[in-house]
Amino acid sequence: MNVLTEMEPTSRDWLAGPYADALAGCGYQLWLLGDLEAAEEALDEALGVHPFHNRALSLMSITLTYRGRREAALAAVAEAVRRNTASALGFIARGAARALTGEVAEGAEDCEYGLTLEPESALANYFSACCWARMGREDMCRERLARAIAVERRLGECALTEGSFKQYWEKPWFKKLTGRL
Repeated sequence: MNVLTEMEPTSRDWLAGPYADALAGCGYQLWLLGDLEAAEEALDEALGVHPFHNRALSLMSITLTYRGRREAALAAVAEAVRRNTASALGFIARGAARALTGEVAEGAEDCEYGLTLEPESALANYFSACCWARMGREDMCRERLARAIAVERRLGECALTEGSFKQYWEKPWFKKLTGRL
């Protein structure tokens, strides 16, 4: 039995939010580590406890996008954005889902809007960098990726396998940002 299961709340009233927060945090860490299946499980459990948890819905969308489930990803993030239009994470997740599945301009628009809400968000900067890379804007990609990695160092490791950055993998600036130089 894992620790998260043992922590399961007995009352959904006062413990659901903090428990869902913890599970969403675990899901995020698992996503950073590249364990998408375990991330989805943690986020699914968070949503089982708190069905409209904005962070869990948004992170689920990102995870589902990487697992090749675009429609499910867009449905999850649509609910997150609908329920909290002031949260940057919903727009960032929608931007990621769009950009990584071919709607790059629309994805960039969402990510940049997310940045207006939370300029220091590691994920907003990371997925904005993905968009700029896909649009061939190396300068903007480098700036946003540097900001993302400054906040969340493990995003540098994610960038090493992110197809959006493939054309930059051998560039000195990319190697330096990701710790390979």
